[in-house]
Amino acid sequence: MTSHAQWLFAVIIAIAALSALIPANCQERRLYRDNSEHPRLLCTSTELEQVRARLGEGVEAIAYRRLLEKCDQYLDPASPHYVNWPERVNIISHQGGEVNVWETRPGAWMLTKRYEELAWAGVLSGEQKYIEGAKNIVLTIIRERVIDRIGGTNYGTPYKGWLAQPLDAGHSSLSLAIFYDLLYNDLTEQERKEVRDYIIDTYFAYLYPYMQGIKDRDDYPAILGHNFALLGNAAGGLMALAIYGETDRGSELEDAWVDLFFEGVEKYLTIGLGVDGGAMEGPGYTSACIYNMAPLIEAMRRAGGPNLFERPELQKAAYYYLYELRPNAAYFNNVNDAYFGAHCSFFPLFASVLDDPALTWLWEVTDGTQREGNTIFGDSYDSWKSALPYVIIWHALAPQAVHPDEMDLPLSRRYSRRGMVSMRTGWDAEGCLLSFISGGNPDRGHSQMDANHFAIYCGASILAFDSGYGARDTDDHNSLLFDGKGQTVYCREGRIDEYDDDGSACYARGRAGDLYGNEALKKLDRHIYFIRGEAGPYAVIYDEVEADGAEHTYTWTLNVTNPNAINLEGARPVIVDEANGWQLDIDLFAAAQPAFTQDLNEVQSSAVSKVQTHPRLRADVTTSAAPEILAVLWPHRAGADRPQVTRINSHAVRVEFPGYTDIIAFGPAESDGVTLDGRGFRRLAKE
Repeated sequence: MTSHAQWLFAVIIAIAALSALIPANCQERRLYRDNSEHPRLLCTSTELEQVRARLGEGVEAIAYRRLLEKCDQYLDPASPHYVNWPERVNIISHQGGEVNVWETRPGAWMLTKRYEELAWAGVLSGEQKYIEGAKNIVLTIIRERVIDRIGGTNYGTPYKGWLAQPLDAGHSSLSLAIFYDLLYNDLTEQERKEVRDYIIDTYFAYLYPYMQGIKDRDDYPAILGHNFALLGNAAGGLMALAIYGETDRGSELEDAWVDLFFEGVEKYLTIGLGVDGGAMEGPGYTSACIYNMAPLIEAMRRAGGPNLFERPELQKAAYYYLYELRPNAAYFNNVNDAYFGAHCSFFPLFASVLDDPALTWLWEVTDGTQREGNTIFGDSYDSWKSALPYVIIWHALAPQAVHPDEMDLPLSRRYSRRGMVSMRTGWDAEGCLLSFISGGNPDRGHSQMDANHFAIYCGASILAFDSGYGARDTDDHNSLLFDGKGQTVYCREGRIDEYDDDGSACYARGRAGDLYGNEALKKLDRHIYFIRGEAGPYAVIYDEVEADGAEHTYTWTLNVTNPNAINLEGARPVIVDEANGWQLDIDLFAAAQPAFTQDLNEVQSSAVSKVQTHPRLRADVTTSAAPEILAVLWPHRAGADRPQVTRINSHAVRVEFPGYTDIIAFGPAESDGVTLDGRGFRRLAKE
């Protein structure tokens, strides 16, 4: 017996001893008092009938057709997608090698996703082949103790199995709750008991003492904001509700399972999202967390327990995605460890429960556009999680979509805990988004040295962006280096300490001087104005810096996605997106003449991934005085008439368009008969 198996055996004995002390019927059950019949987690049998009636048309028909197509492939031995449960061999390419999913980490999501989809196909179609397919996979995993033989490597290091951490414990078990609930009436009582015992003696035997134990850690409760803990709690809670009232372990223990795991998810709302709903670990990981906890939150609401949809953090979380949506709806600004994509299948559920038509629209312009090809509604054979069944059951319940521009929403939003402000011209496909971040790293989880970073998107163009997943250093972002060095201190609180939006101009200030870990740097505040107008939007960025009076080099950086180019041949740097017809002109002023160069930034998302490169603009300002870096960034279509940009003083600028002139100041300034005593914006209409 391996040491890991010995440890599990000891924990199982402890769980058994605990259950023996608790009477089987010592108290009235708190949940499912009105109806405990299965299915019950996400829908009832009556609701399933209503879903079946919708399968012939619209979104539901497309999702259902693809679901059955995939499930037929899972059952066909001649298909490359066949789930070979009799031999327990399915070879895939993974992290640069070939692995068997029945013996390695990918099985935690690849096997579970497939039997979850088969279960849904079975209850929706009534076809026994799908039901038997799901049962064959699950019962093979249970009876052959597949979980005991999981190994291999993960990103080049030895992998200790699905129960080595709560992340993969959650990945490999959340679908088990769905399976048990959906196919309850298709399982014999012996098979139900096998599933229940497997949940309790394998998953709860690991997750319950783990989640109890972290309460004694120095980083508790912060650790509950990490996606690892969230997925474990979400899966544990859903399994606890699935088998609630049906075990022989006693009602007090059943309630203890529910309470512990649900408490972890509830605390995540405060720690992992914050009161404004900001995505602490970035849009990718946070959407995965919401995807995984949404079934538990919905199931608990249905069970008669607490309704977390009433919590402001969760209500506002979906609006983070609405405000960070790229203008062309090609998913989201990729701040922190993220790509542009994210899980979106929960948006219709949120739209339904919260009665919010903007969230219906958000799904329709992201996953909802994918109606043919390899990916349908955010789902493909390779995606980690099932999306199609939840499109089928939730989409029709959502209110009819309403475009956000028709809802009189504010054009900017601040996430104080995350340290972020999203500034928009609107939600038109040709609009612009400027996203500014300062501080606000999560207490635990994915973080980057990205304070005072900004990103700019216009139409389909990415004009200034975060270098993305794995790009953790400050020079991977659009920020400022001090003597060639970036930040060294993660900031656990948001640093946007001023924010204002009057409709024409949105202002924010982020403070990051102490995050560089350099005593010579006394202050580094970045001020940003995002200006809207008939001539189009633009941004003005001022870096207010105090140092020790010695000569230093300050490097202003801007990262550019491929295949965009940096043109340094003219009077000013220009970012050129030839494919989409956009450009970004950069007028940059400073105490000393900026020296513009460009290089290739190298990014490696993991230890086993290939190095990727993209262009990066660098502007070096060397001075013993305050650098007074003042930049005007004007995004525009190729061929547009340039505004006239004039520096008024070290901290103020004048931007003249044909119909009006704007004065933007970050301190006292006078121009065109206007006097500003401090930071401010004025627009002067021309006669």
